[in-house]
Amino acid sequence: RGVTLVSSLSIAQLVLCCVHTLAALQYTITLRKPMGLQLEEQEPGLSGLSVRAVLPEGSAHASDRVWPGDILVGINGRDLYDETSFTYAMMQLQTAGPTA
Repeated sequence: RGVTLVSSLSIAQLVLCCVHTLAALQYTITLRKPMGLQLEEQEPGLSGLSVRAVLPEGSAHASDRVWPGDILVGINGRDLYDETSFTYAMMQLQTAGPTA
Protein backbone atom coordinates (compact mmCIF):
# COMPACT_ATOMS: atom_id res chain seq x y z
CA ARG A 1 0.00 0.00 0.00
CA GLY A 2 1.23 3.47 -0.81
CA VAL A 3 0.04 6.78 0.52
CA THR A 4 0.95 10.13 -0.96
CA LEU A 5 1.28 12.85 1.65
CA VAL A 6 -0.33 16.17 0.83
CA SER A 7 -1.11 18.39 3.78
CA SER A 8 -0.88 21.92 5.13
CA LEU A 9 2.44 23.72 5.40
CA SER A 10 4.51 22.88 8.45
CA ILE A 11 7.71 20.95 9.06
CA ALA A 12 8.59 17.55 10.45
CA GLN A 13 11.84 15.94 11.47
CA LEU A 14 12.24 12.47 9.98
CA VAL A 15 14.78 9.77 10.81
CA LEU A 16 15.50 7.46 7.90
CA CYS A 17 17.75 4.50 7.23
CA CYS A 18 19.51 4.72 3.89
CA VAL A 19 19.66 1.20 2.52
CA HIS A 20 20.82 1.95 -1.03
CA THR A 21 24.48 2.25 0.02
CA LEU A 22 26.94 -0.51 0.90
CA ALA A 23 26.37 0.09 4.62
CA ALA A 24 22.96 1.01 6.00
CA LEU A 25 23.23 4.54 7.43
CA GLN A 26 20.76 6.36 9.64
CA TYR A 27 20.23 10.08 9.13
CA THR A 28 17.89 12.82 10.29
CA ILE A 29 16.32 15.34 7.95
CA THR A 30 13.84 18.15 8.50
CA LEU A 31 11.32 18.55 5.69
CA ARG A 32 8.61 21.09 5.01
CA LYS A 33 5.20 19.82 3.97
CA PRO A 34 4.22 18.79 1.40
CA MET A 35 7.06 16.29 1.65
CA GLY A 36 6.12 14.42 -1.51
CA LEU A 37 6.75 10.95 -0.13
CA GLN A 38 4.85 7.84 -1.11
CA LEU A 39 5.20 5.39 1.78
CA GLU A 40 4.24 1.77 2.28
CA GLU A 41 4.25 -0.76 5.09
CA GLN A 42 7.24 -3.00 5.58
CA GLU A 43 6.92 -6.77 5.40
CA PRO A 44 5.47 -8.35 8.59
CA GLY A 45 8.02 -8.30 11.41
CA LEU A 46 9.95 -5.31 10.01
CA SER A 47 9.74 -1.84 11.54
CA GLY A 48 9.24 1.51 9.92
CA LEU A 49 7.79 2.57 6.60
CA SER A 50 9.44 2.07 3.25
CA VAL A 51 9.82 5.04 0.90
CA ARG A 52 8.17 3.78 -2.28
CA ALA A 53 8.61 6.98 -4.29
CA VAL A 54 9.88 10.55 -3.93
CA LEU A 55 7.58 12.88 -5.83
CA PRO A 56 9.13 15.79 -7.75
CA GLU A 57 6.82 18.43 -6.23
CA GLY A 58 7.81 17.73 -2.61
CA SER A 59 10.51 18.96 -0.28
CA ALA A 60 12.06 15.47 -0.06
CA HIS A 61 12.92 15.63 -3.78
CA ALA A 62 14.37 19.12 -3.41
CA SER A 63 16.58 17.93 -0.54
CA ASP A 64 18.16 15.26 -2.77
CA ARG A 65 18.69 13.13 0.37
CA VAL A 66 15.66 10.85 0.44
CA TRP A 67 15.52 7.94 -2.01
CA PRO A 68 13.12 5.12 -2.81
CA GLY A 69 13.99 2.16 -0.60
CA ASP A 70 14.94 4.30 2.41
CA ILE A 71 13.16 3.27 5.62
CA LEU A 72 11.40 5.85 7.78
CA VAL A 73 12.17 4.86 11.40
CA GLY A 74 11.28 8.03 13.34
CA ILE A 75 9.04 11.09 13.23
CA ASN A 76 9.63 14.15 15.46
CA GLY A 77 11.44 12.10 18.10
CA ARG A 78 9.01 9.16 18.03
CA ASP A 79 10.58 5.83 17.08
CA LEU A 80 8.89 3.57 14.58
CA TYR A 81 11.17 0.64 15.46
CA ASP A 82 8.57 -1.21 17.49
CA GLU A 83 5.53 -2.79 15.92
CA THR A 84 4.02 0.58 15.11
CA SER A 85 1.00 0.42 12.87
CA PHE A 86 0.98 2.01 9.45
CA THR A 87 -2.08 4.05 10.50
CA TYR A 88 -0.28 5.39 13.60
CA ALA A 89 2.78 6.41 11.57
CA MET A 90 0.67 8.13 8.93
CA MET A 91 -1.25 10.01 11.63
CA GLN A 92 2.06 11.22 13.11
CA LEU A 93 3.16 12.50 9.71
CA GLN A 94 -0.14 14.15 8.87
CA THR A 95 -0.37 15.96 12.21
CA ALA A 96 3.33 16.83 12.50
CA GLY A 97 3.85 20.44 13.39
CA PRO A 98 6.97 22.54 13.71
CA THR A 99 9.95 20.77 15.22
CA ALA A 100 11.69 21.95 18.35
